[in-house]
Amino acid sequence: MYPNIMITNRLQPSAVVNSTICAQCDLNRPNGPNNNNNTLSFHQLPQETQLSIERKRLADYCRFRWHRMEMGGIVCTTGSIIIKRTRELVEQIERSLELDTDGIWCVLPAAFPENYELITRDPSRPKVVISYPCSLLNLIIKDHYTNDQYHELVDKNKHIYEIRSENSIFSLKFMVLI
Repeated sequence: MYPNIMITNRLQPSAVVNSTICAQCDLNRPNGPNNNNNTLSFHQLPQETQLSIERKRLADYCRFRWHRMEMGGIVCTTGSIIIKRTRELVEQIERSLELDTDGIWCVLPAAFPENYELITRDPSRPKVVISYPCSLLNLIIKDHYTNDQYHELVDKNKHIYEIRSENSIFSLKFMVLI
């Protein structure tokens, strides 16, 4: 979870700036960044492209989690809030056994829906199986932890930025013991 929180909130060491760098930033100019809404969401991309993006993110992920104390604070606070909210949700249904940044282990009633099979119109993928508990938690994470101000420099010469929503925290493992 921690690497994904760092990527979503741009907490890599290259994102650390001081007030001098901020004052020179293109985003502080009156014309500001260019908002381009023509991009596909991650889940609309072909699976091969999704895998390629995930591999690149892991390769680019900087292992300096504690490069600055503020970064460590943001990462740990976000992780602990996610774990706390998850525990509160799970305990409304049944009993949580252990929650950490690597996964969630809980006991759910036998009647609780664990997996759903969806029928699609795509002949190459006629069925999709989703984990209901995972989907529920990922929806909550999407709603509360998406960075809607993710700026990426597209054209350095023209100072054009792409502004998009970014959330890389969708990696919860959910172990159900019935």
